[in-house]
Amino acid sequence: MRHTSTPLALLIAATFTLNAGAAEKYWLVVSAKTDAKVVITASVYGPGGSAFMAGKATVEQGQPAQLSTRRGDIEAVVQVTPKPDGGMTATLEVKDGGKLVQHSEHRVRMNTEAPSTDDGFHRVGGDIKAPQIISRVEPVYPPGVKRSKVNGVVVLECVIDDSGAVREAHILKSLTPALDKAAINAVSQWKFKPGTKDGQPVPVIFTLTVSFRIN
Repeated sequence: MRHTSTPLALLIAATFTLNAGAAEKYWLVVSAKTDAKVVITASVYGPGGSAFMAGKATVEQGQPAQLSTRRGDIEAVVQVTPKPDGGMTATLEVKDGGKLVQHSEHRVRMNTEAPSTDDGFHRVGGDIKAPQIISRVEPVYPPGVKRSKVNGVVVLECVIDDSGAVREAHILKSLTPALDKAAINAVSQWKFKPGTKDGQPVPVIFTLTVSFRIN
């Protein structure tokens, strides 16, 4: 990873999910920010969208990071490896009783700054600070889908405006059309302390997750 004197927070560009197929039960969200050192944050979600692991590692520029956790017979290992061209590879391995049951890999390029989009929306990083949740509305589980007991997580890319309201929402990780719609309806009612640039509120692109679970 190349050094930059400006802190870098990768949220949309380098926050990503690993879920290559429907057979996979676990998925990964990774973010990274770098100044003199690199801080890697990784979260692993299990069946039904339950949080399985949340960890953080600080490493020197150009060094790999590894995070792991175990619950009973299930072990999850996340390996983040920098590449010479400034990108990085994140690998998620899940073992059950020592047997590998899932392997997922994703590669992403790291930007050197946190750019604004053509519409004037900002991405978190550098002097662009992330919004903070104030209130949230839980999603309404559609009756037809509820009977089928579909569980999981919908991941959305949203625009949070300078008043802290959610103005746009796009699906990054889908469950079903009905649950995707329910997730969008829910987050559209969430309220945030807006993101800021140089201390002033600005519209920010942000990643949100909505969980659906039937016990």
